Amino acid sequence: MGFFDKLMGSKKRDAWTAVADRMGAEFTEGGFWRNDTLCLKRKNWTIYLDTFMRSTGNSSYPCTRIRAPYISTNNLQFRIYEENILSPVSKWLGLQDIQVGNKKFDHRYMIKGNDEHMIRKLFEPQDIKTLMLDIRSMAIRTKDKEGYFSAHYAENADLIYFEQKGIINKEETLSALLALFCLLLDRLVEIGAASEEDPKVNLD
Repeated sequence: MGFFDKLMGSKKRDAWTAVADRMGAEFTEGGFWRNDTLCLKRKNWTIYLDTFMRSTGNSSYPCTRIRAPYISTNNLQFRIYEENILSPVSKWLGLQDIQVGNKKFDHRYMIKGNDEHMIRKLFEPQDIKTLMLDIRSMAIRTKDKEGYFSAHYAENADLIYFEQKGIINKEETLSALLALFCLLLDRLVEIGAASEEDPKVNLD
C-alpha cells in the first residue's frame, strides 16, 4: 500500500474491504508507491475510490477521492458544495446559485453550472437528495481533464469527481458515496446528458 495508506493501519483497509464485499466491488491493495484502490462496476462504467497527497505551499496532506468517467452528450458541467459563511457574499456578488425546489437541500447546498434546467432535472430524484443530505462535507463536480500526468481522455469523456481532505474509513460514508455516484451516472443518462457506452478510460 502507499506510504500514507500504510500509516493509517488496518482500520482503513478493513473498512474499504468490507465495503467492496458489500457492494460487489474490487479492492486492490497497493505497494509502497501505489495506493489502495477500490473499483466498483456500474453497467459500462467504473467508479474509482482511492487516496492521494494534496500539496499546498509547504504542506501536504492526504485526500480521499472518487472518480467516475463517462461519455458526455451535451457538455453539462456542474459543481455542488455545502453552503458556508462565504456563500451569502458569493450570491451578493452575482455568482450563480441554482435552486432545485427543496428547502432543506437548497439551504444546505450551493450549485453552479452551465445549464440550470438540466441541473434541476439531475437533482430532482429524492433518493439523490436524501443521500446528499445524509453525507457531511459533500462537494461534487464534473471535470473534463485531470492534468498532464492523468489518463488520456477522449474528447467527450468527463468525470464525476469527489474529493475530501483526510482518509475516509467509515463504511457507511463510503457506501453512501459510491451509491450516490451510481445514482448520478444513471440520472445523467435519464436526462440525456450522458451515454451508457464504455468511456474507455482506465484510472488504475
